[in-house]
Amino acid sequence: MKKGKLANFLATSIGRWKISRNKEDITQRDVETLKNRATDFLANDKGWFLVSDKLRKVLESLNTEIQFLPVKIMERKSKKELPNYYIANILRVVDALCLEKSVYFEVYIEKLGTIYNVVKYGIFAEKTENSDVFKLANRQEIPIFVSENFKNKVEKEEITGIYFLEIKVFEKE
Repeated sequence: MKKGKLANFLATSIGRWKISRNKEDITQRDVETLKNRATDFLANDKGWFLVSDKLRKVLESLNTEIQFLPVKIMERKSKKELPNYYIANILRVVDALCLEKSVYFEVYIEKLGTIYNVVKYGIFAEKTENSDVFKLANRQEIPIFVSENFKNKVEKEEITGIYFLEIKVFEKE
């Protein structure tokens, strides 16, 4: 990705995105549209990135490293199977967290060391390896970070179930 291809949400600020799993991000229109329909990203209580075949194809077209593991998804009440879903195991991990520009607190766990609980993320653009989808190093396992390129493809392909939160990106360390 060339410089300037990072998220340009307000046409003046450079930013990256992270995928949001917060129900507050879902509008009433989204609820009506998605009612009784499986989405391309399935939110779950395991923190897994569960994706449809349609979203898998979008992810495969991007600059990232992802392992796709087929998974059997059953609707709880009807026992109906949702075909062609995968656990998307994101293998691209980068050390791009900018603690000085993030809002966080530290937790020390004896056998693990210091864990950073980040509330608002700041990352260094140059350390993202121009990835379209990645996770952060330092045990920041659950948030998934994506580029403007990914966001645009998701919107163009009308991928459902994914909502984005803009984060701060800094050019220089």
